[in-house]
Amino acid sequence: MNEMSRADLHVHSTASHVSKLGVQRSLEIPECATDPVEVYELAKRRGMDFVTITDHDTIDGVLSLAHLPDTFISEELTASFRGEPQAVHVLCYGITPTDHDWLQANRGDV
Repeated sequence: MNEMSRADLHVHSTASHVSKLGVQRSLEIPECATDPVEVYELAKRRGMDFVTITDHDTIDGVLSLAHLPDTFISEELTASFRGEPQAVHVLCYGITPTDHDWLQANRGDV
């Protein structure tokens, strides 16, 4: 990676099953209809040096790309502050499956 490397750091795939957004969630519409491999191919065609997918609370989509060059594992974590009703989304980059498991286990107490 150099100071001019390109990557889209907030991308979803079909692994973000049901949207976290109000109307989409109530209608059970997915966040994205693009397959992870298609996300990778499109990013590369658009000149991205690195590709990641930040699906909601899952790394399943990006794991299907892990064997491809220039990828790294990320996710969009839905987290809560203890005692607060409002959740927040936190983008987590360069994580491992073990990190993902820990984040999911602890996301209710940021």
